[in-house]
Amino acid sequence: MARRITRKLLAARAAFKKRVCAFLKTVGAAPNDGAYDWKLVTPIGDLDISVWDAAIMCRFADVEQGTDFTRKFTAQSCNPYSGKWNWHFDDDPDELNENCETQFVRYVTLLLSLGRFPADLTTLTPEQTEHSVSRLSKFTLTELRRRQDLTNRQIELAFKQRNDAALANLHVRAEHLRLAVDRQAFGKIRSRR
Repeated sequence: MARRITRKLLAARAAFKKRVCAFLKTVGAAPNDGAYDWKLVTPIGDLDISVWDAAIMCRFADVEQGTDFTRKFTAQSCNPYSGKWNWHFDDDPDELNENCETQFVRYVTLLLSLGRFPADLTTLTPEQTEHSVSRLSKFTLTELRRRQDLTNRQIELAFKQRNDAALANLHVRAEHLRLAVDRQAFGKIRSRR
């Protein structure tokens, strides 16, 4: 039976697309004239991206590097023959209004940090910390608060699972988010004066 398209579903699809496209702009993706809507330059080559109603369709230009990255670092490997790395979500207004794209955002952020940050974030240099905080400071306060909530949930899960390495990294991430929120909040106060 076909799903009925409601106003709520159309609004959820539009909000989903808006969130993902805003994230892509923030990380430096550029509009693309080809088969995909966006092109993101990453440390392992270009990643082509299109945002659909309830999906994010991606393709690594360098299939071998994309396969290696996704197998090592993500829960969802790309196709080892085509480099396609697609993300499908339930076409449901409640699901699309949730943080369904958080895994995608997390893995693209990790992809963009390859070569810049160590796997153990507790060993970051002051320059790497500053780079991380300034990149996060580009997000809106609403997005930063959303990421803080997500990180706090991940900290709780890592604690329950007794995953000390993940817990240490998540505490570093939480501190970077806190610093970025402070910069956003106090920067706006200073600009009003």
